[in-house]
Amino acid sequence: MAKYHNYENYNIYIKNRYKTSEKEYKTHFVNDEKNDEKFLLTYESMNVFPLYPRPIIMPLKTKSYDIGLKENNTLKNIKLKYNDLLIKKMKEFETYSSMIGKNRNTAKIRRFFDYEIKDSISKIINDKVSNAWIKMYEIMTTYVFFGNKETITINSFHLCEHPGSFVLATQEWIKRNTNKEHKFIFQSLKPNNNNPHILKPDEKIPTKYLDYANDGDVTKRKNIEYYRQKYKDVYYDLITSDCGLDFSDDFTQQEHGLYKIFLGALICAIGLSKKGTNYIYKLFSFNELKTIEMLYITCMFFENVDVVRLMTDKSGSGEIYIICTNFNYEGDFDKTFNVLLDYLDNNKDDKFIIDIFDKEFINNIQNYHRLLTMRRITNYNMLIFRQINSDYSNAVNYVKLVTDYYVNYFFEYIGLNKSLLQ
Repeated sequence: MAKYHNYENYNIYIKNRYKTSEKEYKTHFVNDEKNDEKFLLTYESMNVFPLYPRPIIMPLKTKSYDIGLKENNTLKNIKLKYNDLLIKKMKEFETYSSMIGKNRNTAKIRRFFDYEIKDSISKIINDKVSNAWIKMYEIMTTYVFFGNKETITINSFHLCEHPGSFVLATQEWIKRNTNKEHKFIFQSLKPNNNNPHILKPDEKIPTKYLDYANDGDVTKRKNIEYYRQKYKDVYYDLITSDCGLDFSDDFTQQEHGLYKIFLGALICAIGLSKKGTNYIYKLFSFNELKTIEMLYITCMFFENVDVVRLMTDKSGSGEIYIICTNFNYEGDFDKTFNVLLDYLDNNKDDKFIIDIFDKEFINNIQNYHRLLTMRRITNYNMLIFRQINSDYSNAVNYVKLVTDYYVNYFFEYIGLNKSLLQ
């Protein structure tokens, strides 16, 4: 389970940053030493990372919800008033695309986390360190997944896993933090040599750990049933899902376009779980009713369900992780599982399997959506501010010092031995 929850603290912090950024993000500074302090103060006023940042962990399941599954078309939408503001901000950001392209290869004032973190970890770890690798390691550090279980082996199952970053990060964390053996299964969409967007497995992943079923498509019932049957006798401590497709042409379509993949992966993970299993899966937002329903379904099966915004998620991305700990479903599993598979087979935008949400769940969804959306808009404001002031060179070294501080801080947080870099 999570080592802490900190929604209330970040809610206050982000709200203040959001309000300031809306006032200041179009401010342009003349590159002059007398403006340095004002520039840096304005820059810092839009920074969504405090001096000692941590992942934002928001408990979605705050009590045992009375959840039943019943096909219907009457589920009422949840009002998420900040969503329109986000879409408006994303469209505004697109108007700066020519400026961004022009500045792409120039020296940038960057801030926390992507490149500097990845470059530094690559000097310590022999594996290919990607953004996904770093995020998985951050999750493993933030949660207690394995506790004091008296087993000599940790088993994990990784859905939608090409090229293998979650597997490699999990291996590294287990090696550095336990004395246990790690066994895993690596599942993903079967590579197609004619499709450059379907990733190939990392060469460090032995082929004996790969399993594609027929084609690895987790939206197909027969594949989900295959995995459940084949691995029914294996206890998995951890299951992960890192599904994604390229929506760079229109990020506003990402949530809708990936919904069925996310739902299929969730059902597959439920089918592989036993009492105590933990599950991690990625989302890109929860603006749509179908996604919110999927989160509610998740709460049926796990004792704890958290919405998590990692420190190392890209600044403009809506990416979040849903961390589910301690699988504990006690109902008629086979019946419920088949109802979910039927729902996957016949899924339509206007059909639902939940007919009403618990009021506390709705309140959590609205609060967390507001926080995450304000944070994302603030990041877009920061990115616009950076582009407008891309010629302000005086502050680059100042900001680099702060970036170096954050890199050192992150190494301390995840427990890697940065002294090896010296």
